[in-house]
Amino acid sequence: METKRSMTRATRIASPVLILILLVLTSSCGKGGKGTEPEKSAEELTGEGWGLFESDNFTDAKAKFNEALSKDVNYTDAYNGRGWCNAFLDLEDEAISDFNTANTKGLSKPDAHAGLAGIFLAEQEFASAISNAKAVLSDDPTYQFSHRISINHLDIHLILAQAYYGLGGTYLYSAQQEVDYLNPSNNLNPADPITWVVNGVAYGTYVEALLKEIQRLEERIGGY
Repeated sequence: METKRSMTRATRIASPVLILILLVLTSSCGKGGKGTEPEKSAEELTGEGWGLFESDNFTDAKAKFNEALSKDVNYTDAYNGRGWCNAFLDLEDEAISDFNTANTKGLSKPDAHAGLAGIFLAEQEFASAISNAKAVLSDDPTYQFSHRISINHLDIHLILAQAYYGLGGTYLYSAQQEVDYLNPSNNLNPADPITWVVNGVAYGTYVEALLKEIQRLEERIGGY
């Protein structure tokens, strides 16, 4: 009888403690466990990636975009972000793949085309640079990259000028049109040697003068 009473008293003492433990465990299970933050969505992880990208921390930003894609393989802006990271990390092939995937999956902004235009220009694939640059301006004539505001529609026109010049021949006319857009007062005229002057220096050929004007514009505008 005494043993039974002792067990009853122990049960009465322990019961409130057990109830408290159960309540804590139940609460923790509902919040993902004690000390554990709720899982982040692909959108949230991509936002963190862009924050790191804007701080020029391209390696860590790329890791965030990778994490976002592990959550949602179809989240297009994560491909876009990873593409830009790869571009700034000089991983051109990976960047091209990411940008193309973003476009294929229906990215709702022209960022990937802007990235591709810059990469193809650097690789001297001028026709591809032109087609992507045109895609940017067709979608948004006043384009500005929201995650690096120094990159905008002026850079896209500059890419067109450089790519058309790279193709040469009859494309020099199109290069001149882009130069006229970027600097309406340049006055270069292929038929008039007197106009082949850039920044006070006269050049012997129109082609040389046009190149110098494009290079001068690159120094003034280039944001990539």
